[in-house]
Amino acid sequence: MKYKISKVIPILLYIIVVFSCSQDKREEKFIFPGAVWKDINGNAINAHGGGITYYEGKYYWYGENKGDSTYRLDRVSSWECWWAEAGGVSCYSSENLVDWKFEGLALPATPDDTLSDLHPSQVIERPKVIYNDKTGKFVLWMHIESPDYEKAHAGVAVSDSPLGPFTYLGSFKPNGQDCRDQTVFKDDD
Repeated sequence: MKYKISKVIPILLYIIVVFSCSQDKREEKFIFPGAVWKDINGNAINAHGGGITYYEGKYYWYGENKGDSTYRLDRVSSWECWWAEAGGVSCYSSENLVDWKFEGLALPATPDDTLSDLHPSQVIERPKVIYNDKTGKFVLWMHIESPDYEKAHAGVAVSDSPLGPFTYLGSFKPNGQDCRDQTVFKDDD
């Protein structure tokens, strides 16, 4: 059986168009466990021990901003204390949980105030943020600790924006008890 070229070409064009339109043209993005996760500018994400908050169509990732190196803190003799200086709380934003934009330090360290909970010689861990509907404020909860881990406080800061800057209100022992972990839950009813 002979086919006329004039009939075959439209059929081939139709097949090419159908298959090319059915292919998903979006770039596939993956997260690889164990690999360095980078922000949209190609820098390693620096948000350790963090939490994610969803607000008005965007995700916000808050985490511990750690210094460049980890070393043993010899002045702590009660246990083998490996240390990275506290650099405050980082904030990243994303619309898809894969691509993260560094928004800056939502709560910076206070290197000039050696008595502050936020001094780099202290410990800031596990920051979590919730939005308080009644006050219209974003509330940042975190574990505040001394280098020897004897302080065991909860720290609180507030902001009008999810990006900060957050104003540090202080730290305390909830109900007089040690606070070592920060898990924040907001009931929706």
